[in-house]
Order: sequence, then structure tokens, then C-alpha cells
Amino acid sequence: MQVAGIRRTIQTLSAEETLEVGRGIGNRLSGGEIILLTGDLGAGKSVLAHGIALAMGIARWRGSPTFALVHEYDSLPALIHVDLYRLRQDEAEALGLEEYAVPSMVILVEWADRASEYLSELPRTQCIHVELAHGPGDTRMLTVTTDTAMQEEGETC
Repeated sequence: MQVAGIRRTIQTLSAEETLEVGRGIGNRLSGGEIILLTGDLGAGKSVLAHGIALAMGIARWRGSPTFALVHEYDSLPALIHVDLYRLRQDEAEALGLEEYAVPSMVILVEWADRASEYLSELPRTQCIHVELAHGPGDTRMLTVTTDTAMQEEGETC
């Protein structure tokens, strides 16, 4: 999954630092964004997502929606947290995420690489892709790529 735009790599040394990076991302959201999280199992996607949710004022975090698939949070803007771990591309399309792709909501997707083609077609004001990778011990490498959507034909998130 590729996103053209501003790219930055951040190293975190603990889960707490990864959570704080999430808070930093969450503090910048105003609605209409799609946040795509990718990386191996245990790379810190759910920790980062939790930090984003905290910054958006969500006090009761329900964790990764692996079995529910989608959690909706009544924040401003509303947070839609999606986990595609168990889904194929065609199953992800059946979730109807285009209904959430509006300026009053933020869509946060864990395991976004499971449906990259579908997700790239959703309307958005900005695409933020965070690729998380394991380092030694509790170290994580987060590559954050941000692109403001122009919504031109052929553009991908």
C-alpha cells in the first residue's frame, strides 16, 4: 500500500511512546480522514489506535474490533475503528465503509493492507498511512505517510 506525500519515520522505545505518537496523530484530526495501519502481528497497531482515540476524547476504549469488525465512537468527529485481520478484500467491501467516509467522521483501519484497493477508493480529506515494524525489544519503527486527498480520478490512498 503506497501513499504519496510527506513521509516521516519515528522510533518508539515502549508501548507508552507508541501510544503518544497516536495521541499526536489524533490531535490533528478534524474529520474526513482515513488512517491506515499496517504491520505484523504485535507491531503496535492497536496501541497506536488507542492513542488516537484518547486524543479524540474517547475515554472508554473497547480495543481492537477483531470479532465485531467495526466499533463506532461518539466523539467529535466520530471515530470509526475497523479491524480487517480476518477478512478478504471482498469481505471488507461488504462492510460498507463508504457510508462512514464523510467529513464528520474519521475512519481508522487496522490491517488496512487486507483491502487496500477498496480503501483507496473511499472519499477522504486526508490519508494517513502508518506502517509499524518490530525493532529490538519493545522498539517499534513507525513510518507515517500523510497525503492530502485531491479526489482526482485515479488517485489512491
